Amino acid sequence: MLSRADKIFIALIGLGLLSIYVGVVSMYLWLGLMLVRLFFLNRVELGIFSLLFGSSLFGRLFVSDMLVVVLTTIFLILGYVLLFKEMLAVLVRYKMVYIVFALLVLYFVVMYLLGPMNPYATGKIARLVVRAITWMFMFQIYVQNKNINNVHFAILYALLSIFYLSQAFELYGVRPSGLFDITYFRDGAEVIGRNEKNTLIVNPHTMGYLALGPLTFYLARDKIELKSIWNLLFVTILVLLVFTSGARQTMVCMAGIFALRVMQVKGNIAKNALLAILCVGMLAIIALNSGSSAIERSLTGNNAGEVLHRDIDTPFEVIKINPVFGVGFGGYIDFGNKEYPHNIFLEIIAELGLIGCIILSTFLVLSLSVSCIGFKYKTANGTFFFLFLVVYFFKSMISGDLSGNIVVFILILSFIDYSKFK
Repeated sequence: MLSRADKIFIALIGLGLLSIYVGVVSMYLWLGLMLVRLFFLNRVELGIFSLLFGSSLFGRLFVSDMLVVVLTTIFLILGYVLLFKEMLAVLVRYKMVYIVFALLVLYFVVMYLLGPMNPYATGKIARLVVRAITWMFMFQIYVQNKNINNVHFAILYALLSIFYLSQAFELYGVRPSGLFDITYFRDGAEVIGRNEKNTLIVNPHTMGYLALGPLTFYLARDKIELKSIWNLLFVTILVLLVFTSGARQTMVCMAGIFALRVMQVKGNIAKNALLAILCVGMLAIIALNSGSSAIERSLTGNNAGEVLHRDIDTPFEVIKINPVFGVGFGGYIDFGNKEYPHNIFLEIIAELGLIGCIILSTFLVLSLSVSCIGFKYKTANGTFFFLFLVVYFFKSMISGDLSGNIVVFILILSFIDYSKFK
């Protein structure tokens, strides 16, 4: 059930998306509204959001490096302080799970020490350790706590999505050419160009996951009032935000979680399957008629060879250098044309070799064997947690390096059936 305050914020978010098209934009307004919205959270919710925000699970939000460091540090500290009691509780109660987790992190640290230890590897292991610890505690608490409202997280990240759009609009002039230019963001970001690190200054994937995050929180709820105009409005806004990013991977993933969520609804399986297909079909039609040049390039194959070489051919060339032990943790950058191969499995095989792949595969198999994973698996507050695993597993297949995709291992550990360790 949406509260009156929820409906007000949903209306504001809708107006915020519209404001981009009429040119009335203030990025700091949305940060201010986010801070206001924080007062609606209980202590545990505020702690979880602080860790999510501070660890940049949905991407880097700010152009300024100094602002990134200051805000992420403040929110991480706040999250750890607020959730200290809950962290101790899960650590003591489920110590076996944390022992397995510690062994996983220790393995990566040892591989770093045995590897090339170049600047990229050093940054990668630092990010991996901090994020892994943060996400492990955060997701464990999220799964076990009953007093969590997913709508709160959905609204907060929707506000941050509008902020990101507004930031790009005001600082770099990334704006739609017309009312129906719903996938303008990617093309505008590519026009701006890249920074000294050869990364896009304004990132379409950050925008895509900022919108996909709240959509996942919202769809993962146990009960959704299908007849509510406010639910329909909010979902429509979030879908439009995903399309706005122009990030193809988030569009495909969005269709997938819609289909899975429809399949989870109680009722006739055949009917649900048909609805799922219709949802995916409608989203595909919107994407194909969005006018996105990125989508057009994918369909025409103009950049298919380049992408295939970057993401498939080059990693296999690196794997051939040392297929048994790999080129070392963070060593891909010394042999490949990118810092990482944009696929978690290719990255592991290339850097840690078949030995590392076997070790981590064994870890995954053992974790899954003692888990209660299923389409109907729910957290203590009734969340269909499987949707989060789908989103980040999909992301790990085509984007990011191990320091960010470690979340996949964390999510799998969060499915563990704790009763087997009591």
